[in-house]
Amino acid sequence: MTKSQTKIKSKVYIGKVIVNNGCYTNFGMAMHTTNRVNGKALNSVEIDESAVTAVIDSANDKVGVMNATYAPQLTCPTSCPFYPEIFGDVDDIETRLHIQIQFAEIEAVKIDGLPADRNLRVHVVGDASNSISAGILGNAMNRYEERSPNGSQAYTYCHSWADPYNVPESAWNGARVLASCETKQDIIQARKLGYACEWTYKEHLSRKVHEREGIGILPCPNNFNPAVKCNDCMKCADLGLLKSHEWAIGLATHGAHRKADAAIERKQQRQRDEVAREYAMPDEYSI
Repeated sequence: MTKSQTKIKSKVYIGKVIVNNGCYTNFGMAMHTTNRVNGKALNSVEIDESAVTAVIDSANDKVGVMNATYAPQLTCPTSCPFYPEIFGDVDDIETRLHIQIQFAEIEAVKIDGLPADRNLRVHVVGDASNSISAGILGNAMNRYEERSPNGSQAYTYCHSWADPYNVPESAWNGARVLASCETKQDIIQARKLGYACEWTYKEHLSRKVHEREGIGILPCPNNFNPAVKCNDCMKCADLGLLKSHEWAIGLATHGAHRKADAAIERKQQRQRDEVAREYAMPDEYSI
């Protein structure tokens, strides 16, 4: 194979997931959209605006009939336990930051171009991995609600609250954002940063409101009845309800659930190891 042929073949694979670590957007039909936006983001020297998509009436089966945005996984924090290995990904932190901000600006413009007559799920794929991007997108989400003729809401989730990003809820300027969490420790930390939370775990303990490791859980109804779409429920957008009751939305792993379960277990083990190191007895006191 010639160098030019190798280059062409490599370009075809840019943006494709090499290792799926359980993100539902890297599984099934959603995977095709994710690969497309990833490829557009990573295949061009210049920023490709088409790498960010804003659609009317998402075809996503779980979301239901609402508007939605899709951004490349380049906008996601690599600390997310579900973040995949992507062919051609950007590893340099500063370069990644500048690209993320540019994509946030593009996404905000596209949100402004959507009709605000139905609910909006921001980031079926994507995130805001820094406070600047969060502010840009939060303002766009607020504008969406302000111009809605029927009280439609815009909401999203983020993993950027976690170390080393530590993006606080306040960075989103009042937009409806849930911290995506995988452990009790996550929820405690995210709440310190102001967030209401969503907790992803292997399986539900109950379909009713209940406690899990001392945390109040409001289970996602779609996990029990697929006919109930996000647009029918919208509890994830009700931050007042979740904060006043100190509830977290409970979500069982879905899509590539075995890979997601394994990713959660690895995260839990890392946190257990960190706690063990923190409380380890100093050598001078060991018997």
